[in-house]
Amino acid sequence: MPRWPSRLLVIAAVAGVAGCATWTRWTHKAEPAGKPAPPAEAAGAHVMLVPGALKWQPFPPGGPGARLAVLSGDPEKSGPFVIRIRQPAGGKTPPHWHPVDEHVTVVKGTLFLGMGEKLQKRGAREFPAGSYLMLPAKMPHFG
Repeated sequence: MPRWPSRLLVIAAVAGVAGCATWTRWTHKAEPAGKPAPPAEAAGAHVMLVPGALKWQPFPPGGPGARLAVLSGDPEKSGPFVIRIRQPAGGKTPPHWHPVDEHVTVVKGTLFLGMGEKLQKRGAREFPAGSYLMLPAKMPHFG
């Protein structure tokens, strides 16, 4: 049976890289020919944050003491967004699912994550800092 860690857990979640020019270069796909660049005023501003600029707020779904910071986008609207979640040691996230794929990176600590509609330590896998997970849309999971 996995031992629940006594370390702080921080994860980042992101949805989507479609349409990213850098992603296109990484995957060696050609840019569409003849497509004009959007006007400067239509382009979004860069998001550049240093750790002290993150605005942490309570995150009740993550259990007592859990906090959430929105890095970009808006989790309340459709479209891509990036969040960070910080949970105290032993924090539990009940079974839930998302309508779109969820991308998770464990930044610090250890994440124990399991699939299914019932929270059980026995089925959870351990993911240390540096781990990446892609959870498909509508897949029930818990942490």
